[in-house]
Amino acid sequence: GIGYVVPAGQHITLRRSHQVSHAASSGDQTIGPSNEADQAVAWLDHGTAPKGAGYEYAILINRPAADVEKFSQTLGGNGPKPYTVIQKNTDAHILRDEATGTTAYAIFEPNRALASQSLIESASNSLLAMQKCSGHGVLLTLCDPVLHTKPNVYPDEYTPVETTLVLRGSWQAGKLPPNIRVTPAGDTTVITITSADGKEAEIDLTPQQ
Repeated sequence: GIGYVVPAGQHITLRRSHQVSHAASSGDQTIGPSNEADQAVAWLDHGTAPKGAGYEYAILINRPAADVEKFSQTLGGNGPKPYTVIQKNTDAHILRDEATGTTAYAIFEPNRALASQSLIESASNSLLAMQKCSGHGVLLTLCDPVLHTKPNVYPDEYTPVETTLVLRGSWQAGKLPPNIRVTPAGDTTVITITSADGKEAEIDLTPQQ
């Protein structure tokens, strides 16, 4: 199953009810049958017009209830936590999974300075990224979540968009595809990637010698 763990200090509302979904129709034709089932819905309640509010929760996939309970107790205890939140605001969400050392980024706002503990200093567009240790360096996976679909074109066509990242530290990469450039710039490194259609790219980085 799927387990949800919500750290203390947040107001969560959970409702269970029996719901009926009526059959869809088009003109006088019914499309598909009606459905009904017991459903549950939950949400974090920030109140009316919150300012500076935040949220945090973890999702555990395909884990037994005992594992979810243990995760919850570890998260709420005084010892080491399963993950560390590096940044959590309207600019970006960044966290590190302590078991694997993987750092995940969801960057929302362009050209904003990110937390000093993160490898990525800034990005010119919204971006999803994942960083993990790889031998003597770092494996960086990047994805522009916006498809950039051309309007009124079928079948779908996509407009390639260039995104520039600034990394802290001086890094070098091995063989790269033509849509990626890695350029050391003093004590930072600039990565330029051209992408579309939500396709991800992996870059194996090692410290500049």
